[in-house]
Parts: sequence; structure tokens; C-alpha cells
Amino acid sequence: MASNRMPTDGESWMRSVEQRLRILDRHNHPNAGAPGGAWTPLTLANSWANFGAGAAPAAYRVIGDTVDLRGVIKSGTTGTPVATLPVHPALMEIFSVQADSGGARVDVDEHGQIIVRSYFSGGTNARLSLSGIRVSATA
Repeated sequence: MASNRMPTDGESWMRSVEQRLRILDRHNHPNAGAPGGAWTPLTLANSWANFGAGAAPAAYRVIGDTVDLRGVIKSGTTGTPVATLPVHPALMEIFSVQADSGGARVDVDEHGQIIVRSYFSGGTNARLSLSGIRVSATA
């Protein structure tokens, strides 16, 4: 029988989180495979880079008026844009995401800029997940 316990080492823990998010994503977004739902790589800026090591690269997809993000990034400059989405949300939205062993606040502003604003509970830019961020282009 499979265990529901989260792994304790960092990389295994992140893989577990990514797997659980993919399961939730398939459940909550059944049209994910529909035309227009293809993942497009994000053009990263300000020293942000894809994490590598088997983690999903930073990408977005547009389904209707919704933009979903995924991927694991590292090494960027806090307070500067990670990337700019081609579809801009109607309003700024704020998210809490996994950032190494802690968390981070990530904003997606009305210009489509994805910005890591701060870290909490031991979070760092060594490994930051964009998975689960979803914005709407309508208010």
C-alpha cells in the first residue's frame, strides 16, 4: 500500500509536491489537454533559471481566459520580474508557493509580470515552484 507521508529530503519532497499538484490539476482542469492548452516555455529574466534536475521547466498555458503556470525555477533576483505573461490578468493576484524548504510570496500583476516579492519560513531562491499559480484575464 502506498504511503501518504511526504518525504523528508528536499528533492524527494519537491517531486512529491509536483506529483500531487499534477493530480489536482488533472482533476480541476479536465480541459487541460484541449487545443490552446499546450504548455509554452516562459522566457525567464533577471537571473531566474529553470531548476533542472528532472523538475518541470517554467511554462504557461492559456485555456479560455485563464493562464496556468508550472515549473521549478532558481537563482533569480527578488523584487524583479521572473517573466512576463503574454496574457495579462485583469487585476494583480498574490500567491504563496513552495520555495526550497519554506515559502515565497509571488505576485502576478496587471501587466502580466510574475514577481517574487519575499520569502518566509526559511524559503530561498534556491528552488521555487510556480506550479499552482493560475490567473484570470477577466475581473
